[in-house]
Amino acid sequence: MYLSILFLPLLGSVVSGLLGRKIGVTGSHIITCSSLGFTSVMAAIAFYEVGICGSPVSIYLTSWIDSELMSISWGFLFDSLTVSMLIPVLFVSTLVHIYSISYMGEDPHNQRFFSYLSLFTFFMLVLVTGDSYLTMFIGRDENFILYILLSFLGICDGATLQESFLAGPILLYAGKKGSEYGKPRQTTPLKLGVGLSSEQTDILIGTLLGDSRLERVKSSHNSRVRFEQAFPNHASYLTFLYCHYLNLVGSHPKVVIRKPDIRTGKVYSQIRFATLAFPCFNVFHDMFYEGNTKIVPANIASLLTPRALAFWIMDDGGKGSYNETILHTNSYTLEEVKLLQKALMGNFNIETRLILKRENQWLICIPVKQQPILRAIVTPYMHSSMLYKISSSLI
Repeated sequence: MYLSILFLPLLGSVVSGLLGRKIGVTGSHIITCSSLGFTSVMAAIAFYEVGICGSPVSIYLTSWIDSELMSISWGFLFDSLTVSMLIPVLFVSTLVHIYSISYMGEDPHNQRFFSYLSLFTFFMLVLVTGDSYLTMFIGRDENFILYILLSFLGICDGATLQESFLAGPILLYAGKKGSEYGKPRQTTPLKLGVGLSSEQTDILIGTLLGDSRLERVKSSHNSRVRFEQAFPNHASYLTFLYCHYLNLVGSHPKVVIRKPDIRTGKVYSQIRFATLAFPCFNVFHDMFYEGNTKIVPANIASLLTPRALAFWIMDDGGKGSYNETILHTNSYTLEEVKLLQKALMGNFNIETRLILKRENQWLICIPVKQQPILRAIVTPYMHSSMLYKISSSLI
């Protein structure tokens, strides 16, 4: 029974992969899902025998490496820890198989997908039950199968292999379905149905005026947002942003250490994360970009809400020498900066002045006398680590 727990998913994978054309889509569904179902039942029995009754099982198959003092065998160990891990692994995998019947129903490579999915489960079981480090290392091949699954669905477009591994199998249902070889992948109804909440929209507007950027490989592709801040100074703020986009991300924030600055020799580190590519971001890319150049939309006044202003300040604002708030708009043209000034005055009655940083580089300054108005507007949306940007009295 214990070996059946391991090899039934492998059997389902082999049959679905090699005999997929003969058994058909329905046959592939029945064989792989039934294999996982029977395996889950046997895992529950093993949990009772080993975990509750206290009868661990060790299975020796054959010798693997036998050289001088090194002797390693193929074997599997079912102890209380192992059987407790089998329950979530197999039950979740069974549910994923069942859900995939509907989700992948229109895909032309259904049998191949279910073969990969069952093979991924098999390697997870080897990782959990292996009685030596080398056997468990073989089980780590699940990462390779996971990468194949993610590539099969198109999630790895524009993402690194490391990011794909961090994403985990739950992201199998956030990407693109497979398509026939040589034909472009189409956006699935699942992605088309993803939209931004009003809060996420406001945050996106504010951060796009600051440091975040939208990335779009081609006009026919969907866009994604990349958020980036200095590490460790603004790590808590970036985590704050990450929490607002949890339903749209594909990996955890990661720290990037850059090469030493040529002029100063200092080493700068950044913490960043990116969302997955969704159609809902395309409209913002069209508004905020001309080619690869970020611009200020002509209708920015209708987009700039109190929350958007708060995130603009947190993302790219600063504190001046006399406690004034500085908005670093030096990447925009003078006409765009004046457009932002007009929006601040018209929307919030905040008077500002311009500071010439360098030639054709203008900053917006919100004087100290305007701070009470500014604080009343943005404080409810500010992260505690960024309050210094609007007043030292709030720290």
